[in-house]
Amino acid sequence: MAALPARDVHAVLELVGEIHHAENLDEFRAGILPAVQRLVPCEWVSYNEVGADGTIHAVLVDPLPPSHLFPLWDRYALQNPIVAYYQRTHDGRAYRFSDFLTRTEYHALELYQQVYKPLGVEHQVAIAMPSPPDITIGIALSRKRRDFSQRDRDVLDLARPHLIQAWRNAQRRGPAAERPRVVPDTERLRLLGMSKREAEVLQLLMQGSSTDGVATRLGISPRTVHKHSERIREKLGVHSRAAVVAAAWSSLSG
Repeated sequence: MAALPARDVHAVLELVGEIHHAENLDEFRAGILPAVQRLVPCEWVSYNEVGADGTIHAVLVDPLPPSHLFPLWDRYALQNPIVAYYQRTHDGRAYRFSDFLTRTEYHALELYQQVYKPLGVEHQVAIAMPSPPDITIGIALSRKRRDFSQRDRDVLDLARPHLIQAWRNAQRRGPAAERPRVVPDTERLRLLGMSKREAEVLQLLMQGSSTDGVATRLGISPRTVHKHSERIREKLGVHSRAAVVAAAWSSLSG
């Protein structure tokens, strides 16, 4: 890996500073998506836990795709060439679709036809983290038009050991509740005392969306998102975004 410019090293250090304070895996998962997306801009970013048989144990995606695509991703997950390569080699460094397949080969996959084509995903880069033998934990970033560069791979590879350590620290600090594959609907979140709009904001925060991502999805300003987030924190009795997500999962699993 070539030496990175100082601005890229600084960007990695900022990411490390954000995620190293996670108190459990729920907080780690809540913070990792917006932090990685700031490091490597993309249209989609996801946190995935995929079983050796292709079963999806957990997935967080920002922005949230249509719900009918989740079972299709479950069915065709092992066609993802990055997932398949990691399961063969346990090499978790950053790789792109284009490192393994031509565009024609990629477009021929059922995974592309059924899942990625409807979303417009043409390019992806992903890293994997050490995990139990029967689960692959990965972070994937996807784009519509421009492939990921060597710079993108280099900064992800530089960040990867720190992400691994942050994940281990979060795992040691406190157990996470068993996470459903898809976040609860807003009606269930309203049972926590949320207004309709607060429930919509909370749902997207639990999915890993950034403030800007929530604003875009709901058609409101980032400032309005902050105001809703403040009221959500007050109702849940917590003081940070990560704590909001952890408290919501805890309340729903109780």
